[in-house]
Amino acid sequence: MLGLPLVRAIAFAVGFVALIGAIIFGAWFFTAKPKIEDPSEAWQKAKTLIEAHEFDDAVPFVRAAARAGLPEAQAMLGLMYLRGQGVDQDETEARRWLRIAAKLGHDPEASTRLARLIETGRGGPADPAEAAQWYALAAREGHSEAMYRLAVMHFEGRAPASSLWEALFWAHQSAQHGLAEAKALVAKTWQAIEERAQHGDLEAAFWLARAYAEGIGTSPDA
Repeated sequence: MLGLPLVRAIAFAVGFVALIGAIIFGAWFFTAKPKIEDPSEAWQKAKTLIEAHEFDDAVPFVRAAARAGLPEAQAMLGLMYLRGQGVDQDETEARRWLRIAAKLGHDPEASTRLARLIETGRGGPADPAEAAQWYALAAREGHSEAMYRLAVMHFEGRAPASSLWEALFWAHQSAQHGLAEAKALVAKTWQAIEERAQHGDLEAAFWLARAYAEGIGTSPDA
């Protein structure tokens, strides 16, 4: 027959093991990744959480939808890595996911943020030519910052086949969206074109004539 001290020791051991088991189960229960089957439902859940600024809770849903191929989720995951929202900030991962999303051409914000990373060499090597291509894609979709940054690259001669006409055109388009920096760039570009025309540059003279004809950079607001 077991003595009372031994019985108490056994009871204590059993209770201790049960307590540890309960703690482990609780930790698993509250931290386990949510079961995600439908990428569209995951993305809807993610958007709800993001709107509530609950980024930590949104990450598993965003990641699941992104890995399932939803461009909006891929772009958002890239932006979350870029901003450090719900994940550790990682510009390499941001660049990777933004590139995946931008290649599908559905998100001008993703293209613009990707272009900025590539232009400045963050998260990977700098490549002005590639950056200009992504800015151009977003600019054609109406993204005002992309228009402005593309104009700057043309003005500074860093875009492929740079020209002051492209700088003026895109700066004007961006200024029409109210970007103050773009309005200043319109004035600088217009002045540069005028100076070249006055020195006998026929191409610059043609640009001036075209700008007047099309109302590019000639209005008081642009």
